[in-house]
Amino acid sequence: MLPPRDMNLEERDAYRRAFSQTLSLADDRAFLTMLWAVDALQNGRSEEALRHLYAVPAEAITDDFTDRNAVRGWELETLANEVLSNPKNPHYRLFDTQRWESIANLINVLRRLENAEYGARRGNVPILREMYRIGNRQFEWQRGFFDIPQFYRYTFIYGQGDSAEYFRATYGIDIADMGLMSFALLAAFSDQPIYDRRGDLGLIGIAPDVRERVLARLTAPVADMRALATQVRANGADTAYRPSVLRRYPLISAGHGRRMLHAPLPQLIAARVTSGLFYDVVDGGGPLRADYGHRFERYAELYLNSALPELRILPEWRYGPRGRSRDTPDLLSPADGGEAIQLAIECKATRMTIAARFGDAAAEEPGYEDMARAVVQLWRFFAHCRLGITGRAVTDDAVGMVLTLDDWLVMGLPLREDVMARAETLSREGAPDIEDQDRRPIAFVSMDDLERTLAAATPTSFREAVRAAGAEQSGWLLSEVHRTRIEPGAPQRGFPFDDEAVAKLMPWWDLIGKMVDDPRE
Repeated sequence: MLPPRDMNLEERDAYRRAFSQTLSLADDRAFLTMLWAVDALQNGRSEEALRHLYAVPAEAITDDFTDRNAVRGWELETLANEVLSNPKNPHYRLFDTQRWESIANLINVLRRLENAEYGARRGNVPILREMYRIGNRQFEWQRGFFDIPQFYRYTFIYGQGDSAEYFRATYGIDIADMGLMSFALLAAFSDQPIYDRRGDLGLIGIAPDVRERVLARLTAPVADMRALATQVRANGADTAYRPSVLRRYPLISAGHGRRMLHAPLPQLIAARVTSGLFYDVVDGGGPLRADYGHRFERYAELYLNSALPELRILPEWRYGPRGRSRDTPDLLSPADGGEAIQLAIECKATRMTIAARFGDAAAEEPGYEDMARAVVQLWRFFAHCRLGITGRAVTDDAVGMVLTLDDWLVMGLPLREDVMARAETLSREGAPDIEDQDRRPIAFVSMDDLERTLAAATPTSFREAVRAAGAEQSGWLLSEVHRTRIEPGAPQRGFPFDDEAVAKLMPWWDLIGKMVDDPRE
């Protein structure tokens, strides 16, 4: 006789069946329109949304994602992917995609399913590990996708040098075309869920052939999206943590000649032409990865020196005898009025995979090994400063930072502890010159978090926040450490690069600035 099933598993499977059965009754295109309307309803575009939804209670019109009536962007993204990967019932048009009650009931089922899925495995998943997954799912949506720092950052990294040449040679367009086209599409989808791809964009300088080449990078037919979603989401992971096909293709084409474009979540167009530019250059090989990794280092140097010039950020240099010379960490900051190094920064442009963000064995992903080796690089530099090899001394209170392009280790205390333990092992096995006094605190900081911190920090408060974040290894965001404990209530400064710098890198931004209010204000 078989043992009784775990009630958590039975509950999970029951919610999975209910969720799947409901989605099987939905028409894909009508469902995508419904998602656009819910997103519009709760992002300040209720007038447009109410053309596609009825029986909407007044309390559902909110832009506060913490409100009990809010439907969060990450939930809508899950629904879009699930409806595309779910088989259809022969009577699939029975789901009423225009009635608010339909989406409200479906969201409740999704939330119960997600709770049941965690309940079925919580004995094997520490709550702090789950918090890391939740953070990776939600942070991007909470901070938003369309702002000048993100466009500038990713254009600087991927839109210049070898990456730009590869992009132009491979796709027949410039990355600047992607940026300008993204604005045109975001404007088009601000008040309508479906857009005719043949729309004339000559007013903003986009020729029809350029338009189609850009759309080829952003768009896939609905049938192809269903096949892709079915493939990538069939790995058995929990519903919330499966790959999203909308990150690669935020636009879905349908209808006669595939003329009609759906953008269920227009914000993801901006995500695709900023951090998502990675998809366009990833196949360029090792030299291209080295190129955009170097550009990330230079971007971080430029940003730090522009936001807080008193830090006097220095680029790396080589030291040591010929034949056995080494590079310092990527960026170094001397103490005020001196030459001794007080902050050393190692930059990592490593992209987070889905397994690194959400996998049960995330710590085994290669990127975390990269983080551990970055820590060893910082400790080795501190040791060599102590030994007089680098040509610079190091202050008694010096600390290190691993600066990442993606959100590695944000709210990930167990993974941080694993990385530090791995670094300890690596340093003892392969770097005998590192002593305990050289194993200084290391803060793990994403570029987005660094920019937010610099918007309010002074040189002194910045160093104190980095030191606190590194010493505690709490998993807190650096900006939160600074805001809550180091400098509460500090006034915010603006973007550190002027209009001329922005226009030089992104000439299309000057054009749209004349057509809309400047998003920086």
